[in-house]
Amino acid sequence: MKFEMDLVRENHKLFGVPIRDKFPDGKNPVTDEERALRRRLIREETDETINEGLLASSLVKLADGIADSMVVTAGTLVQYGLDPTEEDFIHAAKELIEDARGALDKGLMFRQASNIKVGAVMLQLVCYGIAYTLNIPYHDVFKEVHRNNMAKVGPDGKPIFDAGGKFLKPKGHKPPDIEGILQRAGLLKGAANDA
Repeated sequence: MKFEMDLVRENHKLFGVPIRDKFPDGKNPVTDEERALRRRLIREETDETINEGLLASSLVKLADGIADSMVVTAGTLVQYGLDPTEEDFIHAAKELIEDARGALDKGLMFRQASNIKVGAVMLQLVCYGIAYTLNIPYHDVFKEVHRNNMAKVGPDGKPIFDAGGKFLKPKGHKPPDIEGILQRAGLLKGAANDA
C-alpha cells in the first residue's frame, strides 16, 4: 500500500487535497465535507468496479475500477493521516480469511452449492490478494505443495487416511520446500522461518 499512498500524496499535493501526517488520538482531523466526499468516492469507485467491470465482464473496466478503488482507499488513508502497519495487514487478512471460511463452512454445513462456491472463491481471492501483496510466488508454492501432497502415499503406493478421511503423511515424509522457493524469490534471507 505504500506504493499507492506515495503516488496519491503526489496527486493530493497537486490538487490541494489535505494530507495529514497523523490521526490524533481520539480526534477526527477530517471535516464533515471531506468525510462525505471520501464516502461518495469509495461508493462510486467500488460500484464502478462491480457494475462496469465484474458484472459487465469488461476486463478493462475491471482493471480501471480496481485501480480507482485503490486510489480512493489510499487517498482516504493519506487524508486521515493513517499509515497501515504490518499488524494492521495481518489483522485485516485474518478477518477476511475468517469471513471467507465462514461463508464456505455455512455452505458446506447446509449443503448450499451457491454458498460453497461463493465461500470458496472468496477464500481464493483473499489468498491470492495476500500472496500478491507479499510478493509470494504463489504458483510455485502451490505446485510444490501439490508435489508434496502427491508423495503422501505408503510403501504400497496407496494413500493413507485417518478415521476422518484426511490424508496422512507416511513415515519419513518431508515437508514441502516452501522456504527454498521463498529464498530463491529473495523473500527470505538464510535462516529458517516458520510457515
